[in-house]
Amino acid sequence: AEFVALQWLRQHGFAAPAPIAVLEQRQLGFLVRATILTEAFPGRAADQALRAAAPAERATIVTAIREFVRRLHAAGFRDRNLDLRNLLVAHDERGFTIAKIDSPRHRLRRPGRVDDALARADWARLEPQLAAFELRAGN
Repeated sequence: AEFVALQWLRQHGFAAPAPIAVLEQRQLGFLVRATILTEAFPGRAADQALRAAAPAERATIVTAIREFVRRLHAAGFRDRNLDLRNLLVAHDERGFTIAKIDSPRHRLRRPGRVDDALARADWARLEPQLAAFELRAGN
């Protein structure tokens, strides 16, 4: 599912590491271990990037993350594992790029609709994490 999610994200114009292979170990037909191999992706986990950022930069990263999630939802992607540690933040001369990793429980919906139970659950999981960094932005 993670491999499929990365392919979908890349095919729909979202930043994500390119998936290369999936290795599975099964016992009596049951999956006991799975490993995904991807190309390297620049940047660092969003929680680490936010911790290291200056207050003004932190606000810009939070805004970029929210816009990324809005675009994901508008495209029909519901993550169901939307944590800061699963978002990568890269920075270059054009600004911040947000990428998504670790989406094994994702679901796809018809594009355009942004307010359904799964989208609200994504926001409910992510917003408290972002709010913690916004509170620190004034420090």
